[in-house]
Amino acid sequence: MTKFGKPRMVPTLVLESLKPDTWLELYPLTIRIEDDQYIVGRITTGEFVTLPEVGVRAIELLQHAHSLSEAQVLLREEYDTDVDLNVFVVNLVELGFVKAVDGYLLSLNDTPKPSLPWLQPYHVYWLFSWPVCALYITLLVAAGFTLITHIHLFPRYKAFFWSTFTSVLIVGNTAITLVSIALHELAHLVAARSLGIPANISLSTRLHNLVAQTDVTGLWAVPRRYRYRVYLAGILWELASMSVALLLVAYVPLPVFVQNLLNVLILTNFLGISWQFQFYMRTDIYFVVLDLLHCRNLFEDSLAYLHYRVKLVWLHIIRSRIKKFPINPLTYLPMHERRKVVIYAWLVLVGSTTALVLFAFYSLPILIELFARASASVWQGITQRQLWQLLDGIVTILIESSIQILFVVTFLKNHRNNFTSWFGRQS
Repeated sequence: MTKFGKPRMVPTLVLESLKPDTWLELYPLTIRIEDDQYIVGRITTGEFVTLPEVGVRAIELLQHAHSLSEAQVLLREEYDTDVDLNVFVVNLVELGFVKAVDGYLLSLNDTPKPSLPWLQPYHVYWLFSWPVCALYITLLVAAGFTLITHIHLFPRYKAFFWSTFTSVLIVGNTAITLVSIALHELAHLVAARSLGIPANISLSTRLHNLVAQTDVTGLWAVPRRYRYRVYLAGILWELASMSVALLLVAYVPLPVFVQNLLNVLILTNFLGISWQFQFYMRTDIYFVVLDLLHCRNLFEDSLAYLHYRVKLVWLHIIRSRIKKFPINPLTYLPMHERRKVVIYAWLVLVGSTTALVLFAFYSLPILIELFARASASVWQGITQRQLWQLLDGIVTILIESSIQILFVVTFLKNHRNNFTSWFGRQS
């Protein structure tokens, strides 16, 4: 049983009360076939598993109010095998698929509240119609032609420095970046909602980056060709906004200040799209690759494989005469996924190491230098009684400090269980 998501706690009383005449009430479940496997799950919670045919049949029997003993007899007749339904039911309860046991409601408060719950498919489905797609393609073609004929409008890093005051730069650029990120995630949410899939926007971390993310685990309920719409919605939105900004700068006489802000928008979206191709960090492109390769948990499986390799190296170093060596996690995967996981695992290792090295030698020194200059500006403003320099330094320190603190808080929150288990092993 391959699981996508987090396990849920199950009341011990319910598990101990399973009897031959026990009957279950299940939540509405989605059951579909993909890559010769049955995918079963709840859209509202985002919990999905792959099951063999006998498991799907067991669910169908339980959904039709058959008791455990009745379902067991029918399964034995149909598949000529004994199925341990008690264990199977325990797994279903852990997944949050069971609403009640013998009329006893399970108080598992496991349904996450989606972002913008009022947004319905009929509100946004038209955005993915053929006329809108044709308009979108026309916009991209016009922007591409403009970029070829106005090569000086290609994004340059100097567009970031449109003001001589650090605080003004940081306030303006941060505001544009935050709006771009919010609209990027909103595009994912709108695309998911057009398919009737709930989505939740939250903060997370990728290596040293603070990121926004949209949880759309319920996408397993729809065919692969529709999932690409959601994966690519953020990038497509950024391309559209870049195109509009580029056309405005190229053909509309705008004030210099407005042109500067539009150039910052173009640069921000360009860098954002480029970042998405670092798919060793579970970016939007990662999920596209995941489906193109017909894999289920490429990132998690690759981490498990790397952990296994590290264990082997450590055992070789200490030359331990351990009787039981760790099991290669690839043995639990279908044959067609194993080589893909190995290749992706080394990509994760090399990409993550490179990103951290670049952060240590480039991004971190820039951040330190920024704080140093801002602190010097504050000191100079105090000693020389220059109010603007004082405010310039204070604003810079406040904004950058807030971003770094938010990163630390988000990282600790998202890895709370890992820290708890680690400290538990140490005590």
